Amino acid sequence: MTGLTVRTIRYYIKEGLIPRPDHRGPATVYTKNHALRLKAIKLLRKRDRLSIPTIKARLTALSDEGVEALLSPPRPTPPVPVVPTSLGLGESWEHIELMPGLKLLVSTPASPVVQRLASEIVAQYRKPVAAQER
Repeated sequence: MTGLTVRTIRYYIKEGLIPRPDHRGPATVYTKNHALRLKAIKLLRKRDRLSIPTIKARLTALSDEGVEALLSPPRPTPPVPVVPTSLGLGESWEHIELMPGLKLLVSTPASPVVQRLASEIVAQYRKPVAAQER
């Protein structure tokens, strides 16, 4: 289901990346959340090339819903109002409002890596208007 060997899964349990299953031996049962976390580990190792300690810290901070969101394809974000600002020395910055009181500044033009990271931040932290009003 995850494409990982039993040995690798046991290593991840030993390192604290995933919780121990309720039963051991032939009766071992892994839950959906175990599978999601294992898939997240594979993704973070392959795509982001993160170390085991970094992955452990990131996954520890995430709820099961957060892990699912990490594995979900990026949602298309609505067009971002661009407010270019010159800070001198020929630099220009795009202001992206993530929520009232919180803005992300991105240099323009930005490299593809910076653009991708900014898009990921916007997808992760930008709150819909209805959620902001709660």
